[in-house]
Formats: sequence, C-alpha cells, structure tokens
Amino acid sequence: MPQTRTVIERRWSSHPGNVHHARLTVRQYVERYIGSDIDLIELAIGEACANAIEHGSPSGEQNSFIVRCVIEPDLQSVIFEVEDEGEDFNITGLSLSHVPDLTSEGGRGLFLINSIMDDVALHSLGHGLMVRMTKHVAVWPAEG
Repeated sequence: MPQTRTVIERRWSSHPGNVHHARLTVRQYVERYIGSDIDLIELAIGEACANAIEHGSPSGEQNSFIVRCVIEPDLQSVIFEVEDEGEDFNITGLSLSHVPDLTSEGGRGLFLINSIMDDVALHSLGHGLMVRMTKHVAVWPAEG
C-alpha cells in the first residue's frame, strides 16, 4: 500500500459507455482503501462522469473527460477528480445540498455525490468543470 501521495489519472472519450470503464478503474484502484463504501464511491464517480459527458462535452464524443484519484496517506483520504471540456459557466448557481425532485428522470447527480462523499467542491477551469470529491478513510491499510 502506498504510504506516500500517489496519483493516477486516466482520460476517456465522452462516450456514455466509458462511464462503466471509469467506474471499474476507480474501483480496482481504491477498493483496498475504501472498503465497504466502494459501491457508493463507484456510484458517485459514475454520476460525476455521466455529468461530464452530458453537460461538459459540447462536441460529443470528440470531447473527453479525465478521472483522477489521489491517495493521501497523511490525510487518510482518497480524492477523486472528474474534469470535463465543457464551456465555462458560472458555478455559483449550483447547489450541492439542494434536494432534487426525486421523481424526475435526472437532476440528482450532485445531490447524490454530496450525500456520499465527505467533501465536494466544484471548480470552473475556464475550459470546463472539475468536480473534486474527498472520502476520508477511518482505518488506513497497513503497508505490505
């Protein structure tokens, strides 16, 4: 197990089928740190990737999205970042805590992500949006 900061990063084309690949990649990399919360983490990552494809890919499959996982042993945390190539927009109108219409077909992604993760932040990059999600790990795996 890494005892120093470790970063993995992967880029996929903005094809909806790549949400599945992103979720599996994250799962394989962080499962040993996250433990029983892995299914919820995978759900949150999937929501962030689906949002990147739907809202952050103005050229469709010509665009791509990035998923980054940062293992932070000193903070006993795993940080996930999903970055898209969407148009720049004002994120001040987005609410992470707004309870959406639970009967609608969409619009629950940020609410779910915020409910699952310990910390969520949205960052406008000028060339897209980055969703940074942090999960704290109660018991950090020992090296070996």
